[in-house]
Amino acid sequence: MQFTPALLLDLLAWNWPRVKKLAWWARQLVKDPAAEMVARHVHNEVLRILRPAESMVRRMLLILALKAPISPVPPANAGASGQLSPKANSPVLSAKAGTEAGAANPNRASQFLLTEPLTIRLPSDATPFVKFGPRIFVFGSGMEWQPLPGEAPLPPLPAAPLLARLSRLDAVLAEPDAHAARLARLIARLRGAREAGRLTRLSPIRPRSLMPGRASRPLGELTRSAITYVCWGADAALEGAWDSG
Repeated sequence: MQFTPALLLDLLAWNWPRVKKLAWWARQLVKDPAAEMVARHVHNEVLRILRPAESMVRRMLLILALKAPISPVPPANAGASGQLSPKANSPVLSAKAGTEAGAANPNRASQFLLTEPLTIRLPSDATPFVKFGPRIFVFGSGMEWQPLPGEAPLPPLPAAPLLARLSRLDAVLAEPDAHAARLARLIARLRGAREAGRLTRLSPIRPRSLMPGRASRPLGELTRSAITYVCWGADAALEGAWDSG
């Protein structure tokens, strides 16, 4: 598909409301936001919706960030001349160092994560396989789950990290342009590091086929198609689609 600037704008207009619906859906599964713990099956079901929603948002932020030309800037630990400081002799910029600003940011933990890890976590052979009993899905109310007879129920998980993750997503959806500007600054820093001779990641997101949550089970075919379309749009933006018009 040949993406044009007009088509990229349409993509954003169509899909911000879709992500907002996913975020709303994930919140509805947490029936008591004031609870300190959440049932494990609810926690897992929320993540199955939250991961693809976050990934979709990152790609749309990338499309927004690339809308205006981005000039490379010197990396954060470069001197006034743009040369790397003696402390920055490592030839590889780690993914962790490239996720946010080069300098320490006390608010980093409260901000939406703009990058995706380069590595993929595969299930460990040591992880025990857990069997679940029959589950009935009711839209907006989560999964009614019961352990199999004789099976000990899984312990609940802390709700605070999950709720904080939902809040960070809500903050992006409320003010996407500000977060797109953050991402543009990150891309500029990565380009500046490459200009200075350092090896960095080429993109803040994974390739389309490795997108987190892309094959999430609760998603309908229409949402999966929208995710694929957003992935294509992000790839096109990286390849210069904004300049094609």
